[in-house]
Amino acid sequence: MEERIQGAHAASFRGPDFAKRFTTAEAETLWQRFEPLDTLLKMEEEHFVPGFQQRTPMRYHFNDMPPGYTTPDFIASWGET
Repeated sequence: MEERIQGAHAASFRGPDFAKRFTTAEAETLWQRFEPLDTLLKMEEEHFVPGFQQRTPMRYHFNDMPPGYTTPDFIASWGET
C-alpha cells in the first residue's frame, strides 16, 4: 500500500499529497472502503468518455453509479471492512 500512497499519479488521491495527510494504516482503511465501489465501476470493455479522454482507453464508468447501488449502500459497506 505504501507504494500506492507515495506514487506520483496526478489524477489519483493516492499521490504524494495524500501520503502527507494519512498514515499507511489510515490509507489502507480508506482503500478498503472504496474498493467495492471501485470494482463496481469497472467495465469489461474499453471506452472513451468526453471530458475524460486520455491516451489509453478507459475501463471505468465516470458519470453513472452502478445500477441499484446508492450512497447508503456505499456507507453500509464500511461495516464489512
